[in-house]
Amino acid sequence: MIEGIKEIGEFSLAKNSSSILEALVQDIPLEKNKTQYLVTINFDLENKKISLDKEEIRKSTFLDYLWIGNPKAGNSPQDRLTTNNLAFLCSQTIPNLIERLDEGELKNILSLIKNIFFYDLGKQIGQQNRYRYVLNIEKFGLSNKSIEQVKKEALDKNKNSYAKEVVKIVTKEIFFYLKEKEGISKREIALFTIKCNDKLLVSLPEYHTYIANSVIEEKFEGSTKGICHLCNKEAVITYDTTQFRFTYYNTDKIGFSSGLRGKSNDGFLKNLGLCKNCYKSLLAGETFIKNHLSTSLIKSLLIIPQLIFSSSYISEILEEWAENVKSHFNAVRNLENWKMWQALKNQLTEYEEIKNTFVIHLLFYEASKSEFKILKLIPDVPPSRIEILLVTANKVWDKAQQILGGKDSEWYLGLDDMYYLFPVRKSKNEFVDYKKVLEFYDALFTDKPVAYDFLIKQFVELAAIYRHGAVCNYNIGGRNCQEERWNEQKRDMALVKAILNANLLLLYLKELTQLDGGLSMDEKIFVEIIQKLQRDKESVPETEKKESIEKQLHRYKRLQRFIEEMAYSSLQIGLFLLGFLIGEIGKAQYDPHNKTKPILKKINYQGMDKGKILRLVNEVLEKLDQYKILSRNEVIYAEMKKLLDKNWQRWNISNEEAVFFVLSGYAYATYQAILKGEIKSEETNDVNKEEENE
Repeated sequence: MIEGIKEIGEFSLAKNSSSILEALVQDIPLEKNKTQYLVTINFDLENKKISLDKEEIRKSTFLDYLWIGNPKAGNSPQDRLTTNNLAFLCSQTIPNLIERLDEGELKNILSLIKNIFFYDLGKQIGQQNRYRYVLNIEKFGLSNKSIEQVKKEALDKNKNSYAKEVVKIVTKEIFFYLKEKEGISKREIALFTIKCNDKLLVSLPEYHTYIANSVIEEKFEGSTKGICHLCNKEAVITYDTTQFRFTYYNTDKIGFSSGLRGKSNDGFLKNLGLCKNCYKSLLAGETFIKNHLSTSLIKSLLIIPQLIFSSSYISEILEEWAENVKSHFNAVRNLENWKMWQALKNQLTEYEEIKNTFVIHLLFYEASKSEFKILKLIPDVPPSRIEILLVTANKVWDKAQQILGGKDSEWYLGLDDMYYLFPVRKSKNEFVDYKKVLEFYDALFTDKPVAYDFLIKQFVELAAIYRHGAVCNYNIGGRNCQEERWNEQKRDMALVKAILNANLLLLYLKELTQLDGGLSMDEKIFVEIIQKLQRDKESVPETEKKESIEKQLHRYKRLQRFIEEMAYSSLQIGLFLLGFLIGEIGKAQYDPHNKTKPILKKINYQGMDKGKILRLVNEVLEKLDQYKILSRNEVIYAEMKKLLDKNWQRWNISNEEAVFFVLSGYAYATYQAILKGEIKSEETNDVNKEEENE
């Protein structure tokens, strides 16, 4: 993976040969359909005034204002004049730069700004001293609060972190000022920068030199010669990775150093030593990948290409190539992205020519201000594997439309849709049980077998949550879940869609030959009754009776086709038909006002052995008779009973599997009732997407 990042960085530097800083310029993900702003704090030295000006973020903004991110290490001095954190500019950035800059124009300007516009809280203890100087909002009309009021409020709130609390209050007051005077909220502001007498300070050559030194040159001060671990060349090397976005090796714990020698004795140089060229390439590669190859799938995800064969002209089409790599990958996520890829790929002759010359590494991660945590790395995925997944998804989609019906947009099974078939627990609004889904994705991309029993347990647990559980405690409820919105009908419709999708996922894995376990056989059902109905249809002259026979034929043939496509075993078919009859009873019990189906209480969602299945079979017969729908369903009941009796002595499925196939039959019957208008279709909203869009 690290070689791929370095390679991308080399291409990026070749394209931006004029300056390493250009290659380090970062994008900021902007909110869709919302204007985002950059706010400039303009210090007028002559009139001793401060003005706050806003401008809309443009594509060129990040380069124009040299946004390369804040220093990575948690305790690093904040020294960037363009930042996404207003508090830095209100306090520590200017004093830090004054201390670190050589004599020159920039240092003189910043010293004047500090002396005129900042308030000295006095020397502070320890880390609090970084907040010693704070923008004087009272003196320059940015707040109605006096500095004494701010200091008292800070002491009352947090005596131990008094100076830091002062900065928080000052920052809050400036945001309030921007809201009142400029009409922009905190969420609308992406970046802040500084001008002095209308002159943009990040444009000064001294600032460029300083940033380049602090990011690169300082990391090599006092370093020794050695062999670079990436290019294998002898050069001055460093193990200091504090500027990197990603964590390649632990360099802050002595236990990870060679010979337990620690930093002082160059113990980490044997673990990861980098020459200056490779160091620059990694910095540039990280930035490019974050800007152009970042997406999300459960968690934040980076798509890291690595060439198998060298291709020097990639640097000429780097951004276009990266966009194509990302679009190709995103096509396996959902239908919308697949359609976008279909519209794009016919134009990509160059991409088609080189897609066999590289692989991609999929890096799932969590990032905070001070930590980059790798959750899962799926290495060496060839683009051809993505194509196989796309072809399979479309094959299953076509079959689903034929055997289930419904809208063309339904039943496309992308990775996003698969995620909602695995119950992932939520704790404090964070999903904490997602590793099983990442392992599943790993299997898909690397062609590993997926355990059938594991999937069945996930699907039955999912059904139990929809039926009885707290939906909002899981991913299926979405991030902004409200339990009161999940009435019984909504739960039922979500269960139906999920169980049918679960069947399609099993079919998808069978098509990929990745399903490890489970029974499968090609058994025909309703053969004799279909033949008889076809003969009756031909011999009956009455139109009315013919229509009745036609409806029965259609019903049995559709059921037969669904079961054949799913390749159920004879026992699975019997359980499926039992579930189908439960769906028929549920339809008869369905009350549009209270929207309940008492028959569903007869299913034990924890699992059912064959004794419980037998009791359910008898109860189903009673309910079919009670609701006067036995005559319509006696053929299906008879077929179900025959198949269960046939397998009674060699019952070879688990209790969870039995429940899954009963629910599969119920879901199929209920969905067909929706299509016929026997249950209102507007009540079948795709809940997961609804929650995502909020």
